[in-house]
Parts: sequence; structure tokens; C-alpha cells
Amino acid sequence: MKILKKWAEKRSASKASPFMSEFFKDEERFKKLKRGEFLDITDDKLLHAAIAWVYGKTQTLELPKHLAVLSKLPIPCQYVIAANAVDGEVNNGGFNQYYFNNHILTVPAAEALSAIGAPRLAEIAKKADWTYLQIKDKLGNCNESTMEEFMASYENNPLNEFDAEYFAVTKMEQTNKLLISYIKQNINCFGD
Repeated sequence: MKILKKWAEKRSASKASPFMSEFFKDEERFKKLKRGEFLDITDDKLLHAAIAWVYGKTQTLELPKHLAVLSKLPIPCQYVIAANAVDGEVNNGGFNQYYFNNHILTVPAAEALSAIGAPRLAEIAKKADWTYLQIKDKLGNCNESTMEEFMASYENNPLNEFDAEYFAVTKMEQTNKLLISYIKQNINCFGD
């Protein structure tokens, strides 16, 4: 929780930036989008709109209710959330960060990556999942750890080997473009 609290503080402080001010203003608008309104969103904001709309339904809920609401959304919405979560975390801090932050998803990340058209990333995620299951008791999670413990968890971590492979493939597969294309193909699943 300490890491999440620091992130929230940084996010709050960053609202002063004109770019971030617009970003958060868009986010509030996107949370309330109706089904047909997604058609009017430009490609450069479509992924943000889809993520904000889903999280607008779940972000204030306790975990069991969060999962219940998320699991009732159309599968394409769940795939976008899962693929975006793994891609964002891995690109920011590797698979170690993805698992350390203990993402609770309703669909497996590898399944989501495959669904959006990233089969090579899906294979890497499957291998990372298998490896994580072998070492998860040694890693802990952010609810019980300090930043120092998190940083130490990278040492001699077998998940590190999947990061370079993932980065190389994302240069070719460009996950955000795949996500935007997938949202467009399933546009009627997004919005109230």
C-alpha cells in the first residue's frame, strides 16, 4: 500500500501540469461515456477512454465487488484491462513489478494479449506466469513490503529474463496500437 500511496500523492501533485490537467479532465469525462460516444473519440485518446470507463465502474469498490463488476463487463473490456495492465507494468518495471503489484484480473494476461493480436507477447506472459508460480512465495507483494524490499526482489529473479524478450517483441507488435485496433473492433462493448 505504501507504493500506491506514493503514486497517488505524485498523481495529485502532477495535476498542476497543463498536460496532466487535460488528462485528468478527460478521464472524468471518459468515465461517463455512453456506448455511441466512443465512436467520437480520436485514436490518440481511445485507449485512455476505454480504461477510464472501465475503472470508473470499479475503482472505488472493495476487491470482491471490484471483481464482481469487472467480471460482468463484456469479455473485450476485460481483455483490454488485462492486456493494458501487464503491458504497462512490464514496460515500467518488468514482470517482477507486474506480479509484485498483485494485479487481480478476471482473465489471464496471456489470454488477453492473445485476444488483442499479440501472440508472441502472450507466450512470453505464459512463461512468466509459470515461473512466477514457482517463486511467488519468495517475492511477497506491495501490501506487505517497503520500496527497499521491492527493489531487492529484482536480485537474482528469474522473471528478469522475460523482460528483454518482452521489450524486443513490443517494438514489433506495438501493444498500444493493437489495443486501439481491438477496441475499435469491439467498440459496441464500451460505454453505458
